[in-house]
Amino acid sequence: MKKILLLAIIALFTSTAMQAQIGESKSKKIVSKAVKAPAKFTNELGLYIQDGWGIGYQLRREFNQYVGWNIIGVSYMSAFESPADVGQFNFKLLGARGYTPAWKSIRGYVDLNMGYSVYYFRNYWSDEVEGVHNFGLDFGLGVQVHKNVAVGYNLNVLAGGFDEAAKSHWFKLSFLF
Repeated sequence: MKKILLLAIIALFTSTAMQAQIGESKSKKIVSKAVKAPAKFTNELGLYIQDGWGIGYQLRREFNQYVGWNIIGVSYMSAFESPADVGQFNFKLLGARGYTPAWKSIRGYVDLNMGYSVYYFRNYWSDEVEGVHNFGLDFGLGVQVHKNVAVGYNLNVLAGGFDEAAKSHWFKLSFLF
C-alpha cells in the first residue's frame, strides 16, 4: 500500500512539473514579445552632508526596474573643521536596492549595504590618531528625481568597535551614470 501511495505522489509531482514547464514555455513566449529592459550596471557618486561632509562611490547591477545588487562601494566621511582629526572609511561589500514603480522619471528607492568601517580620531591626551574597526551598515531611503540624480536619507551604523552601536544620519545627493 505504501508503494502505491508513493508512486501516486511521484506521478502527481511529475505531471505537475510537466504542466508547469508547458506553462513556463508559453509565458516565456509572451514575455519575449514584451519590451524588456536588459540588466545593466550603474555607477553612483554620492555626496553626504550633515555637520560634516562625505563622498562615496558605488557600483550596482540593475537586474530589472525594481531590484539592484550593490556590488561594491566605498565612502569617506569627516567633520568640516578637521578631517585630519576625525573621519570614517566605509567599505560596502554586500547590499541590495529596491525601487518603487516610476512616475514619469521619478521613483523611490530603499537600499541596505553591509561591510567594514574604520573610524579614526585624534586622541587629544596622547596626540596620536587611533582607529576603531567596525562592522558597518548603511540604510538609505530616497527619491530618484531624474534618471541621473537622486536625493535621500542615509543612516550609517557602526557596531563592534564601540561599547554600543554608533549612528550617524546624513543627507545624500547622488549622481548616477
